[in-house]
Amino acid sequence: MFIIELIAPLALNGFVLWRLVRGVGDILFIVELIAPLALNGFVLWRLVRGVGGTPAPWRKRVAYIGLAASCLAYATPWFAFICILALWNSQRTINGMLFLEVAAAFAAVSLVLGAMSPKNVRVPLVASALCMIYLWLSIPIGILFFIVNPRSFM
Repeated sequence: MFIIELIAPLALNGFVLWRLVRGVGDILFIVELIAPLALNGFVLWRLVRGVGGTPAPWRKRVAYIGLAASCLAYATPWFAFICILALWNSQRTINGMLFLEVAAAFAAVSLVLGAMSPKNVRVPLVASALCMIYLWLSIPIGILFFIVNPRSFM
């Protein structure tokens, strides 16, 4: 009975349900933006502190390179967006699709190197790369089109 009383207003008023779904989607997108940064910070903390034993030196170097690739994969599309905004009033444009391809390459490198990293940072580094790939795939196509061709919106 109590559950029906909670669901009935949502079923009767589609606007309330839509606002609830939209709010959850916004919160999940913010979590999706923050998750790679938090995972990269966690990986860096575990590598610097040496938590989980002493791995082979080459695995630790691989993890640092994978962490750098993951950070670059996160920063590259933001750099493209900032360049587009800086060049907005000039007649020059940049190839935004190239930036997205470079970000995807960095994420793929991070994914491969994360699989070869020490086991104490393997899962967070691979999860960070997968979050990165999911983040840039989940952005609506209109925003991606703006990054690729901003002059079409003028």
